[in-house]
Order: sequence, then C-alpha cells, then structure tokens
Amino acid sequence: MAGSEESARLAREWTAVTLSDGKVFRLGGTSGMGLGWAVDDDSAGKVVGMDGGAAASLRVSPARKLAVAVLTNLQSAGPEQLSAGVAGFFK
Repeated sequence: MAGSEESARLAREWTAVTLSDGKVFRLGGTSGMGLGWAVDDDSAGKVVGMDGGAAASLRVSPARKLAVAVLTNLQSAGPEQLSAGVAGFFK
C-alpha cells in the first residue's frame, strides 16, 4: 500500500466514529472508538490502542512516534496501566 493510502487508512481507523446524529461517539471524556481501535483525543496528543484477553495492551501515540506493547500470561498483571505508565516516561 502506498504511503499516502496507508496514512489515509490509519487516519480513518484512528478517528472516533461519528454517529448518525452528527455527534462523535465517546466512551467518556476524550475517549472513543475508531474502526477497531480505542481512540483518546487527549490534549497532549492522540493515543490509540487496544487491550485484550486481560493480558495484553498496545498503545500508539503517532505524534510522539511512540508505541508501547505489553504482553503477559498473568491476567491480573494490569497491562493497560503498565503500558500507560511506560508511555508516561516519554512525554
């Protein structure tokens, strides 16, 4: 896929969906859902990611050129908090 096509695809996937009434869908605060991605339009910059199986977390901050992946086989390890904490070191 060409660079501009890839950029356009990611922009669509990493944008919180707009509902039929014209409002942007939000889970709470600045957090919403893109196409298969959790999207946070935080004032410090967009963060996208996904958590799964209670044992994995991925956070991508395109503007900061930062990605943090946490994989564990322990469901109670809290990978979401760990990935957010690691990303915090790079602000």
